[in-house]
Amino acid sequence: MEEHLKWLLNLLEPKAGIIKGFADHFCVDLFCGFSSENGQGGFSLDARLLQRIASLGIAFSLDLYPPESAAEVAGGPDPAGDSQPR
Repeated sequence: MEEHLKWLLNLLEPKAGIIKGFADHFCVDLFCGFSSENGQGGFSLDARLLQRIASLGIAFSLDLYPPESAAEVAGGPDPAGDSQPR
């Protein structure tokens, strides 16, 4: 995750003025998703990277995705009761 964010920030930072202008009028965030096969795991972002994100004047949003249940993978019923195919 950290390497990808660094790559993305290298693209965004030269356009910081434009991004800050958008952020003055709109809700702007850096949205990332994280998932693992077993629902465990994580990552850390160092202070310098967090400073780079903050300097753009935008929020960092993280969405956590649980692993698919064995029933969903096997095509069985959805434990949440949703019988619609995905």
